[in-house]
Amino acid sequence: MPQPLYPSFVKQANASVRNAKVPSIDSNKSGLEPSPNPNTQSPPPPVPPAPPLYFPLDLDLSTGPHTIMFRVNPYEKAQPSQSVYFPCPANITFNDSATYNTIDLNTIGGTLKAASDIVKSGQGEVGLAAAVLREGAKTVSNIKGADIASATLSSLPIPLPFPGQSGLRAAARNIGRTIFNPNTNTTFEGNAIRAFTFSFKMVSTSDKESRRILEIHRFFRKYAYADSDPKTNNLFLKFPPSWTISFMDKNGAKNDFVPEIFDCYLVSLETTFNSTTNTFHGDGAPLEVDINLSYQETRVLNRADIENANNPNYGVTNNTGKSPDNQNLNQTGTEISVTEKVRQYEW
Repeated sequence: MPQPLYPSFVKQANASVRNAKVPSIDSNKSGLEPSPNPNTQSPPPPVPPAPPLYFPLDLDLSTGPHTIMFRVNPYEKAQPSQSVYFPCPANITFNDSATYNTIDLNTIGGTLKAASDIVKSGQGEVGLAAAVLREGAKTVSNIKGADIASATLSSLPIPLPFPGQSGLRAAARNIGRTIFNPNTNTTFEGNAIRAFTFSFKMVSTSDKESRRILEIHRFFRKYAYADSDPKTNNLFLKFPPSWTISFMDKNGAKNDFVPEIFDCYLVSLETTFNSTTNTFHGDGAPLEVDINLSYQETRVLNRADIENANNPNYGVTNNTGKSPDNQNLNQTGTEISVTEKVRQYEW
């Protein structure tokens, strides 16, 4: 076979590549050091949670009464989470419900029911086909001709070719005393998304309490709304953040005797100023502020959610849909109590 012909400059280039020595980057004699990648940056450190807000100001989170905690979980990593604590309200209501409907299987319903029993017994597809034929034949053999005529005439959906058809249907039903069995069954269509409502009355007795009420009210209002990006001319909206609601005992630990509430959205915030009086403080702050919070869980729960509700790493997720970070766990892996959280801040 004739050898391929290469231009002379190609041969010279190949020889140069074969004879070239690549200096080692790790060699100190070469004097070469890997150049830093300007696009490679270390991830920013996690943002610690903001100091919690609580009302009234003398609420003792370590040895005080049972409390309820509302924690917001922002989407952006640069934004800290923050919590609000109130004394645990009365009349805590949970509504675990399911949606059911009815379906009419009509004339074939009884046959299908018998066939399903055959399938449950483990006889397979052949047994199913045989059961359908057998049950159908049994039903036909036991039907009387008068019953067929009466039931058919009383339930015909098409108009009859003569007047008085509705009366004839009623008469046939009354005389024959027979109708087709609608075989009405109840069907499951899913569980309902749970909703929760909490009401709190905040009455200020000092300027400091008025400022705290203002902080709490602005906190809930801020995260009830969606966020937008002005760089895109507000073309897109980001979902409002989800919330974690927990019932705490008097020692600052989660109260396992009250069912778990999973991640929620703040659906509505209703505020009433001075519901029983028209009194204001000297700086214009209202004496009373009533807030009504309505939350709705982010998804429908299933049985696994209920069974694992007391697992701190299950069910409560961040806004990315992944497991939460460990900012609420101590070095032993157990959840940090409210008392430990409060000690992290200087008031």
